[in-house]
Amino acid sequence: MKKYILVTGAAGYIGSHIAFLCAQSDFFVIGIDIKTNPALLNNQLITLVTGDCTEQTTITELFKKYSFHAVIHCASLIEVHESVINPERYYHNNLLSTLNILHAMRTHHVKNIIFSSSCAVYGTPMYTPIDEKHPKNPISPYGTTKKIIEDMLLDYAAAYKFNVVSLRFFNAAGGWYQHGLGESHTPETHLLPRLISAAITKKPIDIFGTDYPTPDGTCIRDFVSVGDIARAHLATLHYLHAGGASTAINLGSGRGFSLLQIILQLEQQLNTQITVNYKPRRDGDPAILIANPHLATTLLGWTITEPIHVILQQALHWQTKKGF
Repeated sequence: MKKYILVTGAAGYIGSHIAFLCAQSDFFVIGIDIKTNPALLNNQLITLVTGDCTEQTTITELFKKYSFHAVIHCASLIEVHESVINPERYYHNNLLSTLNILHAMRTHHVKNIIFSSSCAVYGTPMYTPIDEKHPKNPISPYGTTKKIIEDMLLDYAAAYKFNVVSLRFFNAAGGWYQHGLGESHTPETHLLPRLISAAITKKPIDIFGTDYPTPDGTCIRDFVSVGDIARAHLATLHYLHAGGASTAINLGSGRGFSLLQIILQLEQQLNTQITVNYKPRRDGDPAILIANPHLATTLLGWTITEPIHVILQQALHWQTKKGF
């Protein structure tokens, strides 16, 4: 018998892929988001509710209506630099929405929750690749909210017997363009969409920081496909259903690419040149972020299936399809 799961932030970039995959598997998906997503509306196994997770009444009504097996909590403000400029907005949104979800779970006896966390909890790495034992020292309010929520979840696990897994994403990228799903933010601040737009429109793009302690001076990131992230969430649902212990797990490829390396690969794929304006570093951006994904393989049987060249092709297809 199919079970109901709640996906918060279901219309967003990562949440929509998770909702789509779970609906193709063993679950009825109830999604909530402040916006909608046309690609999910025609799926009979997905019910997308327009609502704000910071409003307790909205969340309470969902839990009254459905008997959830688990919650996948993706709803979050996500821009690191914006969080430095306007931390109040991030603390209010990210923490209050989580408290509302946890309160409803307690009231309605739902025990399983998967949290979309971030490698931003680690801050500036003391070593790489980063494993889950690395100290959590976030350097942005965004990262701090993720750390606080992870700690909240462990407290709920200890006090109320919740089963919690925090999945720490590294750089999500790519998408399932063939299903109408891909990366789209307003305004767009993420690297790959901005680079592709610059390549196709011939408009220059700002790159922040050329003096990092890396081989070419630009920061290095571990890119993991959003499809693989969705697969990890599905695997985590099965892990919790089988009685898996509460924990935190990295989701990354274990390999890093500098911004200049990504630019070069895109230039080769598009047979064009990207015009770059180099700017000073931004607050909150570490030099190198590369995951050690061993625990995900051990606990979830998860490994990446889409390497960087596939991720770039997915992003190119999506950007071309949706236009500029």
